[in-house]
Amino acid sequence: MIWEAAFTSPTGTLHFSPTTRRFDVSTIGAGLLTACHLTALETQWLAPRLNTLRFPNHGAAGPNALLSFCKRRTQVAATLGYLPDVKGVGFGNCKGDLGCEKI
Repeated sequence: MIWEAAFTSPTGTLHFSPTTRRFDVSTIGAGLLTACHLTALETQWLAPRLNTLRFPNHGAAGPNALLSFCKRRTQVAATLGYLPDVKGVGFGNCKGDLGCEKI
């Protein structure tokens, strides 16, 4: 599927920024989302399904970010009628699974 290639980052991970409260999607084809509204609706939860989500592992930022993400995902589930899939969740900046904390 072309969207899987476009939305999978080179490392297979998306890193959360506590300052912007968003995942950094600069390494994936997120710009494609603006091509049309229908495409955006069909693919809005594809990136988290194809990439492991990484949260900071220092201080309260990581747990707070994870709780915020879970709350948003639950709100989206209430709207969509289903809980969007997520490939995996972890803490820390790392490549692959080496030295990463997983939950």
